[in-house]
Amino acid sequence: MAKPKIDSVKRLAGLILAIEDKRGPLDEIRQLVEQLQRGGIMTVSGEAVIVKRLADRHTVAMELLRSLGETSNNGIEDALGQLEEVLNAVEWSAAGTIRDELKRKAQSQADILRPYLDRLAKWRALIDGVQQLLGEGLKAHAPVFTEQRDVQRYEASISIAERALREQQYLLLIQSLNQLPEGFEVVETIRARLQEKIKRTEQFSRQADLLLLQSPLDTQLRRFHYTMLMRTASEPGSHGINIQDSSTLVEQDRVAMREVIQQVTDAIDRGLAREFAVRRGGSAAPAMAASDATTTPPDDSEATTTPAADVPRRFDVEEEEGLGGNPLQLNTLLQNMGDLMFRLFMPDWTQRYLQDTPCALMITTNDLELPWELMYCNGNYLCLERPISRMPMGRALPRLKPKSAVMDGRKLRFLLIYSDPENTLPSAGTEINTLNRHLNDEWKDRIEVIMLDRQQVTGARLNEELRLGSFDVIHYAGHASFDNKSPELSGLLVADREGRKEVFFAQKIRRLLEGRPLVFLNACQSGRTANEEAPLRTDYLLEPAEGLASAFLYGGALACIGSLWPIYDKPAAEFAVEFYRRALEGYMLGEAMRLARIETRTKYPEQITWAAFALYGDATFRLAH
Repeated sequence: MAKPKIDSVKRLAGLILAIEDKRGPLDEIRQLVEQLQRGGIMTVSGEAVIVKRLADRHTVAMELLRSLGETSNNGIEDALGQLEEVLNAVEWSAAGTIRDELKRKAQSQADILRPYLDRLAKWRALIDGVQQLLGEGLKAHAPVFTEQRDVQRYEASISIAERALREQQYLLLIQSLNQLPEGFEVVETIRARLQEKIKRTEQFSRQADLLLLQSPLDTQLRRFHYTMLMRTASEPGSHGINIQDSSTLVEQDRVAMREVIQQVTDAIDRGLAREFAVRRGGSAAPAMAASDATTTPPDDSEATTTPAADVPRRFDVEEEEGLGGNPLQLNTLLQNMGDLMFRLFMPDWTQRYLQDTPCALMITTNDLELPWELMYCNGNYLCLERPISRMPMGRALPRLKPKSAVMDGRKLRFLLIYSDPENTLPSAGTEINTLNRHLNDEWKDRIEVIMLDRQQVTGARLNEELRLGSFDVIHYAGHASFDNKSPELSGLLVADREGRKEVFFAQKIRRLLEGRPLVFLNACQSGRTANEEAPLRTDYLLEPAEGLASAFLYGGALACIGSLWPIYDKPAAEFAVEFYRRALEGYMLGEAMRLARIETRTKYPEQITWAAFALYGDATFRLAH
């Protein structure tokens, strides 16, 4: 009886060793299958089925082994036989082959992954470098909104890929990397943009102040004398310096510049006459009746009730008789005038300073008849070369308020006003609808837009809106009344309670305005564009327009943009859209204006819409950070 027991023990020991021998290869191929399944690149469905069978066989073998302790002596041999049958199943003979195939697939997976891992490492290094540069941009208060958004999007894909790598989810890793651009040029482009924005911000956050005072005409010598005071922009570690100089112009030079402005005005008048003629469906006429010019304003952003809004204006000024008879482009006329202004008004040291020093420029002057922004140097207009603004010469201290308006997690509030009490300016309604559509399409997650149409714009309503001070931006398109003798009595034209025309005076604006809004005024003289009794006249609106802008600035507005002549058309609306886009991206207001000018001039090279606006206030202020 001893020998059969010894044989059974030996047989059992051999089976135990066999179970352990199979455990190692089984665990290895099971891990390979799990890794390849988790990776998602290679197909291992067939191998997974066989591994499942082997795992089941091994589980059965372990259960049979555990059950031997409860088996009677007579049943031991049968139990051992069952265990041998499980361990000798044909599937075990395929384990080695499966392991080799799985290792081959694992190697193939590694080969497929290698370029993706290299790409992931390069993306991480590049994005880390850009993130560091982005931090420098934020520290410098550069307008890096677009780059920050792009980097965040790329960072999200890279982080998902890195997490997938840690978790060995290689298909997800590949899918995440495929969300990124194929090459790395986009990162280099972002880097270059950031470097340029940081450079521009550092340059343009420095501002020079130019005070230009015109003395009364010397009637005996027939000349004008200008005293110039300039504070240069501060350099790092030092303060700007104050310099005084002067320029003297003969009356004829000053008159010649004013005549150029008159030619600009005449060209705009002819363009407006053609526009009203096109609107009525006839040929160009010198004037139009108010009733003929009146159309129903658009009710929604898709409506177009003014065909002339899409008709490009090409203002040409005919040369004087004997000068060739060819049409002289208005842009060329402005350039010639700007070059003459720069040479005659700016002393030599000022010319050198402006030519050599990239900085913002604020101009304060009592000569409001000339467009100082259009001075021409370095082969370009000042307003296209640098941020430039005007500071009105007021008669009262501005109301003290915080220096800047900054987005603090809340939405910025826009008030869009279409004011047309006599229903003669539907293009202004088109402008407001265009702005409303673009602002909501592009920035609805960051701003809130309230729009007042012509039926809602009354003096009482503006009293309340200005006094509450709940808006960060006020954009006005409509009529205005300009008083050259008393700028304080200039104002916006609105309706009273009975629907009659009412002047919302500049002095009233200054006293009522609360908050620190950015104000954009695109307002033209009432009646000048639709009155058959008088010729179409726009005049040059610098002096009265500055009076209206002063009311907002001295009431505490962040800044005010005013139109120098009335232009209600597609380019003017697009100019405003581009300006707001840049301002909301974090550009300084002067730089947002400069870029909007460049964009509009590039898109409409034969028009002068880009030159039609002036920024009043500090060009270095921001609407949003």
